[in-house]
Amino acid sequence: MNQLPATSDVIGLGPVWLLVLGLLLGLGLFLAVTGIRNFFKGRFFRGPLRSAVGVAFGGLAVGLGGVGLNFHTYSRLNYEEPVATIEFQQIDARQYQALLRRDSGEDQAYGLLGNQFQVDARVLKWTGMGSMLGLDPQYRLERLSGRYASPGDEQTAPRSIYGLGGIEKGINVAKWAERSGPYLPFIDTVYGSAAYMPMADGARYQILITEDGLLARPANAPARAAVQRWQ
Repeated sequence: MNQLPATSDVIGLGPVWLLVLGLLLGLGLFLAVTGIRNFFKGRFFRGPLRSAVGVAFGGLAVGLGGVGLNFHTYSRLNYEEPVATIEFQQIDARQYQALLRRDSGEDQAYGLLGNQFQVDARVLKWTGMGSMLGLDPQYRLERLSGRYASPGDEQTAPRSIYGLGGIEKGINVAKWAERSGPYLPFIDTVYGSAAYMPMADGARYQILITEDGLLARPANAPARAAVQRWQ
């Protein structure tokens, strides 16, 4: 499996972007301080104007920092990447205990209803200019749910749905992109992806993500047998 080197472990942004953020903060602080000095020297127009420009640069830097903080809730997407494994223990008919082990080291158990499971993720992709700034494609697991093979059961049977995204931090880039559409200069697309497979007692699946979306692959004999019966 090929992997690209991580560009930054700070907020998920490339070094060029971090440099721009630092320059904006430095310039904003410089203009604000010199503007205050000019005001006290009797330059009542130039001083406040310079300070206002400095505050504007500082506000821009804070906004970019908020975007970066939101990026930190995503993970870099480099070709085909394993993100988790999920293993099932059958409790009752159409009722399973699922253990989700993320590659980040987090383990969490969930009770799922149905005969299939589904994992959803959100993916951010960048334009060529975004890539030049060192922005890697990003993903974030969003949801784990149980599902039913029958559409009728999907409409009437009990459901089990769990959020995986955690607390939203910073500026919500996905919502911003949905509202702004083509006016954002660096975001190519924000899209959702899902993968689903049959549940079975003892079955284990590997969850992977590529630039085309999520994949779920059977990782042991019970999972392979369940997929064979499902097909």
